[in-house]
Amino acid sequence: MKFLRIVILAFLISMIFTFCYSLNNYKFFDGGNKLDLPKNTCILNEKEGPIYKVRSKERVLLLATKDDPQKPFWSMLWFYVDQGRLINETIYPLKGNHLLAAEPKLELSHLLSKYTNEILISSRNPGSGGLLNLIIYTCYNGRPKAVFDSDFIDYLSFSGQYLDNYKAEIIFPDSTSQIINLKSRKKIYQDAHVYQNDMLLKPVNLWGTQLVNFKLKKGKNGLQYLIVYQEVRGTNNTDRIALITTKLQYQNNQWQILQRKVKTYK
Repeated sequence: MKFLRIVILAFLISMIFTFCYSLNNYKFFDGGNKLDLPKNTCILNEKEGPIYKVRSKERVLLLATKDDPQKPFWSMLWFYVDQGRLINETIYPLKGNHLLAAEPKLELSHLLSKYTNEILISSRNPGSGGLLNLIIYTCYNGRPKAVFDSDFIDYLSFSGQYLDNYKAEIIFPDSTSQIINLKSRKKIYQDAHVYQNDMLLKPVNLWGTQLVNFKLKKGKNGLQYLIVYQEVRGTNNTDRIALITTKLQYQNNQWQILQRKVKTYK
């Protein structure tokens, strides 16, 4: 009897070490599927919800790896939906600005459907002054499809320039515009030789289409709104003159702007 206990204990210990080895090398997941990923890959976050099917519970894993453990950012991001045993899932790599990421996060939403979740993955650009990368996938009835990607947000773009008398004009794609007052920065601009005697000394174009933040807001009929934030910049990256807040809803296979507000920084 004692010998049998020793054998069982040895077997359990070997199973634990086998599991830890497999998990550390990312060859094994709860569904029993094997994944071939680079070394030093980590599970950064995990969520559970109905991803592919209504009323299902599927695990979503955000995976990442580092080329240099001393650096604060990750060099590759993937997401993986574990649908259980006997199903061959696919790991989906992120692309573009989503590849090199600081502070990557995983969230689930109800932006398109109240019955299934979308997958939201956000991160910060290393050394970019807090710029945000955001990509949203829907997986219902098929392969994951990106329905929002901060690399491609022309409909949220803006242009504009500084004007005489310490003002700036922000121009949006729908040809609407808004004038903001810069007089609170009068001394800064005079010392920097941007203005003199209320006159603009050199052209200054506005920039800053990239996102700086986002949030989800509960809406009607169980759906959510997407709120995105952009900072308007002028002479340089630290010259942040206004915050644009845009409320979006996904309708007819595209994002509709429901509301846009501009708040001038003092």
